[in-house]
Amino acid sequence: QEAETQAKLDPRPAPKPERGPKPEHGSREAKRQAPFHVEDYHVPRLMKELGFKKDEDSDTDSSFDERGTRNRIGNVPLKWYEDSDHFGYDIEGNRLVKPKVSALQQLLQKVDDPNALRTVWDAVEQEGHQLSDRDLEVITNVLYNKFPSPEYDPYPDHPGYKEWKPGEYPFDKHWSKQYFVEYSKRDLKQVNLMVARMRAAKKLGREHFRKHHKPDLNKPYLLWDDYVDDTPLRVKKINRSRVPAPKREPPSHKESYNPPLEFLPTERTVRLIEKTPNLDRKDGFFLSKKYNSLREVPVYEDTLQEQYRRCLDLFAVTRVRRVSVKYKDPRQLLPKLPSPAELRPYPCKLGFEYRGHTAAVPTLSVNPTGQWLATGCEDCVVRVFEVTTGKLVFAYKLPEAVTWVQFCPNPALNILAATAGPTLFVLLPKPCGVAAVNEATAKFLRVAPVVRGAEKEAEAVRPEEVINTLAGPAEENPHDENAVAVWQDADPREASLGLVTRVVHHSRLSGGSYHPAGDYLSVAAPRDYA
Repeated sequence: QEAETQAKLDPRPAPKPERGPKPEHGSREAKRQAPFHVEDYHVPRLMKELGFKKDEDSDTDSSFDERGTRNRIGNVPLKWYEDSDHFGYDIEGNRLVKPKVSALQQLLQKVDDPNALRTVWDAVEQEGHQLSDRDLEVITNVLYNKFPSPEYDPYPDHPGYKEWKPGEYPFDKHWSKQYFVEYSKRDLKQVNLMVARMRAAKKLGREHFRKHHKPDLNKPYLLWDDYVDDTPLRVKKINRSRVPAPKREPPSHKESYNPPLEFLPTERTVRLIEKTPNLDRKDGFFLSKKYNSLREVPVYEDTLQEQYRRCLDLFAVTRVRRVSVKYKDPRQLLPKLPSPAELRPYPCKLGFEYRGHTAAVPTLSVNPTGQWLATGCEDCVVRVFEVTTGKLVFAYKLPEAVTWVQFCPNPALNILAATAGPTLFVLLPKPCGVAAVNEATAKFLRVAPVVRGAEKEAEAVRPEEVINTLAGPAEENPHDENAVAVWQDADPREASLGLVTRVVHHSRLSGGSYHPAGDYLSVAAPRDYA
């Protein structure tokens, strides 16, 4: 304080203190005399040496970097100060009062402020920090998977090669120069002979020096040798990639023109073979026949057909030489799985949980209004939850595990259909609709008066009590085989719980579906003959 007061009274600059000899770099004396700045407290020198410098041309007017952190509450949730008139305490323990600015004033300030789009609100300090052009460039580089620092160049220009003057190259300084090399007489003769041939080839032509190898016709050779390759070289180059057809096995006794008697089929066997289609016969099937001599053997009947099929096979699937790959590690045969980053977006957090199920939930359905969620659980209970709160509003216990459940697509009708075993249940969940919708649904389903008269009794029953009760026995299959299904109305007790009617089929039901208009309902029974 005395220094500040003296500086105000005396406008002249203070004289610089006299310094002694400069200490050695890296010594304790050098570190002690190193100047200390406030900036070094917030930005380490190491980051400065790496190139992370503060933007001097920044047009921000925030004094956050100068004064440091003002709010000293630490890592405390800010919701603790929502009902208070302050949002924290400073370093001296004084309260930091919240700015009294209404939402309308904040909106007008954003409209009038040209830099509102580049201002970031700091909830801890209760003030906005304006981002500089460099900050925006860093954020843009991060969004596009680039290097954050704008000053970093990942692809710098090539520095080029240094051109050395004659005699300055390090490898040429102590190199002995050889102006004359002695060759042997044998090498000189070979070089002179090659030069003479090259000169003669220019005069006489190259055909004069080519050697013509005529085949020796008097040389003996094997006439029926299959391993002698007399194919011209031109044809070999064309058919270099051709793969020869596999050799067939030699014929057996069964395929002989005069086979033994034990290989000859009987007349009854021949009639049965002729009735059998060609697709049902085994591969390589051959019917043996007996001929007295080779001259009596007729021409093969299917020669043209087999040649035609062979041409089709060659046209469709050509024989190509495949190179077999040898793997040293068997793990190389496994497919490469994609990284989890490539599979995004996928659910990472639990948004909402509807509790109460004690087994797997194979089916669920949402009401057309989007307010109610129906689930079918393997614990034989149909539950209806409120989507926004997760509250259980309706439950009905079926005799078997629920396989399918769905709301009627028509929002004017409050109908819930479910299947369990061979039975289709039509339910009227009254908590999911208002009184007018429930009355319209009852008229649409032609509900008996006993169901509508049990409304007072249904109000006293809770969904939790319905889950704990025992369900009635499963209905047996209808006795009338000609009927597709049997319709059975609900009794007064079932009507008070929300059941309208049940439809019993011949076999178990696997699922169902509503017509988009809600006028028709279909169910699937895979093992039903109806």
